[in-house]
Amino acid sequence: MNKLNNCIRSFVKNIGLYEEMSFETAMTKADLAEILNKKIYPSTFSIFDNAEYSIPTRYEYSGYADQNGFLVRRRSYYFDSKIPNPNIKGTFYENNGKTVIKIEFTPTKYFIIGFVLIPIPFIFFIASVFVSSPEMSFILLIPLIIVISHYFAMKRNIKRGKYDFERELNFTFVKNNGFRILN
Repeated sequence: MNKLNNCIRSFVKNIGLYEEMSFETAMTKADLAEILNKKIYPSTFSIFDNAEYSIPTRYEYSGYADQNGFLVRRRSYYFDSKIPNPNIKGTFYENNGKTVIKIEFTPTKYFIIGFVLIPIPFIFFIASVFVSSPEMSFILLIPLIIVISHYFAMKRNIKRGKYDFERELNFTFVKNNGFRILN
C-alpha cells in the first residue's frame, strides 16, 4: 500500500497536481492538534462515513488531526457538483523550540483513478479506431477535451484549496499565537 501511495504521489508531482507549503509557530504539537481538532469534523474518509453534506455548518473541513499531523478535506455542500476538493495532509515536527508544519495539497485518489483508468484507455481505443478509419477523428476529441478540462479544473481546485487553507490557518493562529510562512 505504501508503494502505491508513493507511486500516486510521484505521478501527481510529475503532472503538476501537487502543492506544498510550510509554516512555523511557537505552539506545541499538542496545542496545535487540539486547535485543529476543534475546527475539523472527525472523519476517516471511508465509504461508510457520513456524507459531507450532513456535516454541521460550523465545520469547514472534515478529517482527523493528532500530534504527528493531520489529513483534512474541505467539505462539499449540497448540490456542489464540481471536481472534488483536494486532500490536505500536514505533518508536525519540532525545530529549535518551534513547531514546523509541512502541508501537502494533492487530489483525491478517486479523482486520480478516474483521471487515469477511465479516459486514457478510452483515448487509446479511439486512437486505434482512428487509425483504421480516419473519418472518425472527431470522436477522439471528446475524451481528450474531458481529460484536459478535468486536469485544469483540479489544478485550479488545488490552488484554491491552498489559498483557503492558508487563510483558515491564519485566522486560527493569529487569535492564539501567530505563525510565520516559511515558503
